[in-house]
Amino acid sequence: MKLIEYIFEFDDLTNAKEIVFFGGSFNPWHEGHTTCIQLLSPHLPVVIIPDHNPFKDVVLDNDKLTSPASIIQRVQHLNRNIFIYDGFLKLNQQNPTYKWIREVKEQLPMTKLSLLLGYDNFKSMHEWNEIKSLLADLKTIYVASRLENDREHAVVIQRLKDINPSLTIELLGHHKYEHLSSTEFRSTK
Repeated sequence: MKLIEYIFEFDDLTNAKEIVFFGGSFNPWHEGHTTCIQLLSPHLPVVIIPDHNPFKDVVLDNDKLTSPASIIQRVQHLNRNIFIYDGFLKLNQQNPTYKWIREVKEQLPMTKLSLLLGYDNFKSMHEWNEIKSLLADLKTIYVASRLENDREHAVVIQRLKDINPSLTIELLGHHKYEHLSSTEFRSTK
């Protein structure tokens, strides 16, 4: 099922003024991911999109894929509109963000589309595929801290604002789980 078809299954998404997408490999999901969602305003619906890292080769190993059921188990206590789209997860391909954001924007042109990112991804966002196209389709980027020095913020924000001056970038602040890393969890197993 395509992402836009999934979205149209839920009135809470098709009627939303804004949808926040939270994509990543989430392998494994940990408290840092849950906290990123908690930092958002509770009225914003969040679509979690487990996927492959676009900067790494796709290795399809179903035994190691993040289970949507395990994510649901970790976020159900948050008492907010959370949706999990797993359509990209089992595909043996990369799914650049600009492509699926564009598809959603074309079908829901009046809906504000936003991303939730950790600062580690945010600071390299200018290197993403078709970044100009992506930023043109976004309303807001919500950024959760990942042990960065706050002095870096202005430079990184300006880099993206130079591409799209009307983009809103909301720094969500530091939190007690920002040191957690899925990569480190995998390397300790």
